[in-house]
Amino acid sequence: MSQRVAFALADSMPRVEAESLVKHVIAQALAADMTFAEALAANPKTAPLLDAERIDELLDPSRIEPPALDQIGRVIEEASAP
Repeated sequence: MSQRVAFALADSMPRVEAESLVKHVIAQALAADMTFAEALAANPKTAPLLDAERIDELLDPSRIEPPALDQIGRVIEEASAP
C-alpha cells in the first residue's frame, strides 16, 4: 500500500522524492507508535497533498489489485516454507 501512496504523491513531486518521503513517513510512524495513515496526516509534506479521505482510499486493502494479492500470497507461501 505504501507504493500506492508514493504513486499518488508522485503527481506532485518527482517519483524518487515521493518514494523517499514515504519511507521517511513510515519510519516516523514506527518511531512515534502511530499508524501509517496518522503519520501521513501529520507530516507537513504529505498532509497538504493528501486529505484524510484520500489517505483512507489509498490504504484501503479492498482496493489492492489482484496481481498484487497474488504476489503477496507467493511471498507469504515462500516465507512459510521449511
